[in-house]
Order: sequence, then C-alpha cells, then structure tokens
Amino acid sequence: MDKAYVSPGNLVNILRNRELNFQKPNTTYLKKRQLYQHVYPNHTLYNIAISTCIFLKRFTPDGKHLVCFSRNQHALQLYTFLGPCSPKKPDNESPEAESGAIFQQFFSLKYEKILTFDPAELLCKDFCLVTSNQKHLILASACPSTASSAEACRYPSSLNCMANLDDITFYVMEIESGKICDRKTFKSDFIYLSHHSGVSLYGQFFAITSLQNQCIHVFQIKENGTFVGLRTIGWYNYDDDELELAKYEEFNEQFETRQRSHSAPPDAEWHGRAGIDLSRTLSLGSSTRLEVPSLSHRDPSLVDNPDEQSILFDDFKHTQPPLSGFKHRLLAYLYKKAKSVDDNGMALQNFYLTFSQFESLVLWKAQFLDETHLLVKLSSVECVTGRNTEGTNQTAFFVVYNIDTTMIIALYENTSEELLSLFEHHSESFRGPNYNEPANLNWTWSNNAFARLILKKQQYAVRNARNGGPSQAVKRVLAALPYSPQSFSESPYFDPSLFSYDEKAISASDRPKPCQDFPIKFYLRSTGELKFKINTNVPNRGGSRVSKRYATFIVHPDQPFMISLQHTLMQPTVVNFHVRSGEVE
Repeated sequence: MDKAYVSPGNLVNILRNRELNFQKPNTTYLKKRQLYQHVYPNHTLYNIAISTCIFLKRFTPDGKHLVCFSRNQHALQLYTFLGPCSPKKPDNESPEAESGAIFQQFFSLKYEKILTFDPAELLCKDFCLVTSNQKHLILASACPSTASSAEACRYPSSLNCMANLDDITFYVMEIESGKICDRKTFKSDFIYLSHHSGVSLYGQFFAITSLQNQCIHVFQIKENGTFVGLRTIGWYNYDDDELELAKYEEFNEQFETRQRSHSAPPDAEWHGRAGIDLSRTLSLGSSTRLEVPSLSHRDPSLVDNPDEQSILFDDFKHTQPPLSGFKHRLLAYLYKKAKSVDDNGMALQNFYLTFSQFESLVLWKAQFLDETHLLVKLSSVECVTGRNTEGTNQTAFFVVYNIDTTMIIALYENTSEELLSLFEHHSESFRGPNYNEPANLNWTWSNNAFARLILKKQQYAVRNARNGGPSQAVKRVLAALPYSPQSFSESPYFDPSLFSYDEKAISASDRPKPCQDFPIKFYLRSTGELKFKINTNVPNRGGSRVSKRYATFIVHPDQPFMISLQHTLMQPTVVNFHVRSGEVE
C-alpha cells in the first residue's frame, strides 16, 4: 500500500498523490473509500424541527433522495438531497424557526404521494425497498382484516392460531414521478413487514413469506414496475400443481356421486375406468376424503419407492393438517438420506423417532440465494408466532430449496458448524447484491479481516458466557439468517478496515441501538487516531434520563452526512444532523 496515500496529512496533498501515483488494477474504488479517512462529519446540528413529515426512513442507493412517510402514515414524501455541507445560520430568527430552516437547506420536497385512503389502512414506516434498476420503490400497507379465521385459511396447511390478521398491500412506485405502477393485495394474512423480515428481493425476483398460509409467493418485477406471479411454494411445488389436484378432486366428486346412487358399479370396476388408485385416497374422516395424486410424471425417485410411500403416507393418515408439497419434499429428503446410510438401520430409526418433530415445523422466513435457490428457515409454531420470546435459543432448521426442480438441496440445524463455516466464508452471497456498485463496496466477514475479527470476538464472548457454549455461539450467529434485504448501510464510515468504533452503539444494520450517554467515537484503523465523534444527545436538555432511549442512524451512502433519530417512550423523536463543517484538513 502506498505510504504517501495513507499517511496523515493535508487533503490536497493526498489528492495530488492519488492523481500522480500509479494505482494497482482493480483498486480504484478501494482507494476512493480511503479518502473518507480525511472527509467525515465533524459537526452536529441538534434537535432539527421536521414539520411536514414524521418518519424518516432511508436514502435511496444513489444518495439523491430521502424517503419519508407523512405523519398520518397515508402518504410518502420524497425529498431531494441538496448537499452535506453545514448551512448558514439565518439572522434574527428564533431557535425553532432556525431549526426548521435547517431542514429546508439540506432537503427540498420533490413530491408527496397519497397511497392509502382508508383511515384504517396505514403505510408501514419500516418497509421501503428499492428495485435493482433503482427506478422504483416497493412499499407496504396493512389494514385490520374483517374476515373470519376459516376464511383466512386458504390451504389445508394454513395456520389457524394466527391472531391480528391484516389485509396487506404491496405497492411499486416510480421514484422519479411518484406514479403507482402496480399493487398486490393479500387478504387476511400475516406477513412480517418490519425491517423487511418477511420478504426477499434479488434482482427482479421478489418473494413474500405468508405465515398464515404457510407459503412463499414468488414474483418477478418487470422493468415497468409490474408484478408478475411466477409460483407459490408451500402447499404446491410446481406452478401447475393446483390444476393437477383439481382434476383429482373432480374424480373424487364423481366417485362419491356414483357411490350414493343405487346403480353405482363396484368400486374396483368404476375406479378402473376413472384411472385412480384407491390405495392413494386417504380417509380423513367419515365423510371427507383427500386425494393424493401420483407425482411420478414429475420425479419418480420421490414416490416410486414402496417403503418411502408407506412411511410418508401411513403417517399422513394421522396428521392434521395434511402434508404440504414442501413438507413432503423435506420428509422425502430426510428419508432417502437416512436410507442411504450404512449403519444397520440406525439412521432410519432416528428418522422414525424425529418424524413428528419435522412434520410439525412451519415456515418462518425465506431469502433468495440466487435466482433459482431459496434459503428457507423453519421452526416450531410457538417460536414463529412469537409465543416463545427466546427465539434465538430455540431449535430451527435451514433448507436450501431449488425453485426450478422443487428439490431439497441441503438441510442444516441452527447449531450446524458446516453452515456457520459457509456463512463466514461466503457471507456476501447471503447478504445479497449491492445495488450501488461499484461506488460502494459490500464489506462482509468473508472479505474483511477486521469484520471477521469482530465476529470471532463475539463468538468467544458467547462461548465463555454463563449460559453460553459452542452451540449457543453458533445459534447466535445463524440467528441473522435469512438476511432481510437492504438492511445494511454501505457507508464507508462503517467499514471496519477504515474505522474502529463501538459496534454496540452504532453499526451498519438499520436496527435501533441503545442510546449512549457519551459520544460515539470513530478511530482511524491505520493509526488509532481519533477522527470524529457522533453525539446523539441534545446538550443541556432537561428531563429525566431514566427512560430507555434508542437511536436509529440514517447514513448517506457516499457523503459525510448522517441523521440520528433518538426514540424515547412517550416523547417526540429527536432528530440530529451530523454534517461536514469548516475547512478541510
């Protein structure tokens, strides 16, 4: 590394050296990020008044706009970012007027777009995604559902224990004009919207995990911003499974009709004409029958094995609700894996013992690994529905699922050292693509030695904790999977190779952090020099400090500008701007 480049000094000299010295190939953007060691926010503007909007969400990946939500959560407000420099103080104005004018000097309202007109339908202030072409926003709204619990269960595998179901609508809005390109509504459903936990975005593909109906809806977002439904994974696997099942349901209706008639032929004779195997009709009650169609035309290896059919279908008879297509694939994968082990049947016996446990698992979250593979997280009903508050310590499983072939590729428990190793060495694949490349660098554990060192320290602390241990350390790391899309800031000030800071007080994650009573210090990684501080506390502010306070940071992707939001129970949010002020060094 060029010593003249990284040595402390005048910024003008650093720029001159960068221009005159030859850089190694493919290091241009790394060198560019190192300039932020000398250009950073060094001044704080406290208690900024925001009159027209109440919820500040995020910057767009290109840094040109700030996305906000109106006070009543019915409209989106888009502001144009005017620049990161410290504004001029207005003359002869009160502190309140001065604070309000400061916001106008940094941001200019581009437009305000009303999306919901029903008073009960509110926009989710924690949900805002940008499509891969950076032309559209994906927003979400929720309205309490009036449907009954029976109407909410669209599939036999749907959960009947979910409370507070909503009518959830996803919008695709054009950033430049505010035009609503498309919308998709899910009636009487439960989808995690906060921090994008229930969705996944990878390029043009958008996946929505429905907890209520235990399925994953896969869409393609076209260049014009319209939703195109590709398939629904869960009760069905292939996109035409519903047509196949409808055909057999029609056969069953005909069969029951002929049975009730006096002139009905013998079962075997009629069944031979209908082409249905009665041994595959599973009785679920005195008057209810469920047809399990043959899938041999899809993948004979899954159903041609008589032993596998006996295990899965015999247990199916005593299961309520019946097995979904995804659950059948999972159990078939486990059975074939156990059957292939040469250990005198011990693995197969263990499969029998744990069958009910895997059968009771429910879908929790999912994310795209690439365009054809999903990482699906499953756990118990108590953990998924939030009845068990210690979700990190509970047993969960991760399934790698191929969308095209509908096959299970791999299965890992949340204590798997193998999955932990894959997560550490290929974490950029789990985090997803960076939509602002190549201006920003997506630093992760796998490509940043300092980030990996921080992870090792956290694992060591959990292993040696009172109620910790090796398995708890693995669970703690894998609890971050599946990753929520666009939940990390790519700001260079969070790059561990450039700066050292307290990860408990501030981090690249968009989750709130406990507010500190002292400024957050950023040290230069190369020299250990204190470069700048971020103070979220308003000086000389009265009031009790007993209440818990949390801080959320909105950081510009490539400018020395930060917004800190301080949240206190039953008190208004305090907004501070951290800007670049004064002469450069």
